[in-house]
Amino acid sequence: MASTTSTPTSGGGGARPWRTALLTLRDESVASPSPSALLALLRRLLLSPASPSLVASAAVLSPHEVGSDVVFLAEKAATVAPCAGADDVLPGVCHLIHDVMCKTNTEIDSSGWLALLKFLHELVKCSVEGACVKGLSDRTAALNTLSECMQILRFSSKDLGRSSSLTENSHVLRVLILIISCLQAELNMTDKSNGPGTSSYIPGSTSSKNSNTWDMKISAFSMVEDILCKIASTISEDLWLSVVELLRKVMDFVTARNLIIESSIISDSESSRYDLGSSDSDLSDTDGHAKNGDRFRSSKARLTAILCIQDICRADPKSLTSLWPLLLPESDVLQQRKYRATLMTCLIFDPVTKVRVEAASTIAAMLEGQALVLTQVAEYKESSKPGSFTTLSCSLGQILMQLHTGVMYLIQRETQATLLAALFRVLIFLISATPTPRAF
Repeated sequence: MASTTSTPTSGGGGARPWRTALLTLRDESVASPSPSALLALLRRLLLSPASPSLVASAAVLSPHEVGSDVVFLAEKAATVAPCAGADDVLPGVCHLIHDVMCKTNTEIDSSGWLALLKFLHELVKCSVEGACVKGLSDRTAALNTLSECMQILRFSSKDLGRSSSLTENSHVLRVLILIISCLQAELNMTDKSNGPGTSSYIPGSTSSKNSNTWDMKISAFSMVEDILCKIASTISEDLWLSVVELLRKVMDFVTARNLIIESSIISDSESSRYDLGSSDSDLSDTDGHAKNGDRFRSSKARLTAILCIQDICRADPKSLTSLWPLLLPESDVLQQRKYRATLMTCLIFDPVTKVRVEAASTIAAMLEGQALVLTQVAEYKESSKPGSFTTLSCSLGQILMQLHTGVMYLIQRETQATLLAALFRVLIFLISATPTPRAF
């Protein structure tokens, strides 16, 4: 970035190439040319091999001017999407916009992002989907374009941040649905050409031609997850149906081939709940006795299971009430259980801090969702003989006592800041959910 902006008058003539191309496009557009004429204009001004370095030229302009020009370019490109021959121009425009956004400061407002998202939607629908039924070179180029589309979507997510509206997030979600559909079509094509029989996918393997496609799909699903976390309760029914149908197709493909899918990169998901390898010191693995095999395999499996429980609990807390004796200990909370692990054994003994933090968050979610039931039903009695019948109310009372013991034990000894915060949150819910007159 520094080398690009430090010599604004060298090589490409400073800002002139970019401004000349965009001003010419604006002037010609005033006369409302036909889509085919506009398509030829875009090809001549922006995609000709003789064109100067437009990206370097744009880098010396103000962020506001670059953003305005990028939006205008996206609007014009979306207009020509139905034209014959647009399948080579649209990816070229996408590549230009991608490079400009990567190498310059670009300011785009909400309405501008909507125009850019409309262009991406048309691009994926018209150009990339068509390439999926063509030759290998066309499909490879299509995958590169998809990658650039996803990077532009990441720019939009970071730029809009928490201020993004339902409309903006819905547009992003629609583009991601199309991208994942295209990636699935590519996997279907590869599967047919190679023949069935692949029983597993080894991440990072050089012999796996599909690794990049799977990594892109996993990354896209991560972005879908982020959006659904923001707007799941407010999106339209048809958009929900599109998401569910997409998930069904992908799951059918995976299960039919008995595939094991795991991303070979931790890429755009710095805050991903599944990222066990983050360098964030606040969530690092400081226990020296943890072996790599456990850290990245069994610990990851425990984390995934814990997150599933957490999601179920948040969606329907009552569905887990009868399962509390399986998920939480009724006795000996400070003892490791080799064959019958609980959320508390994960919280106390797991070698990976992220697993412990999510275990605490899950326990807090369980307590929060069932606070009223616990205060009305749970009661504590001295442990009965092993094997004797115990009512659910007594089981819940014993569980609450064990939670108090385990949480207080950890609070007195734990030094990790993030885990301590999670423990105090558990304690707050635990105190509010405990029927003190009956339990103590």
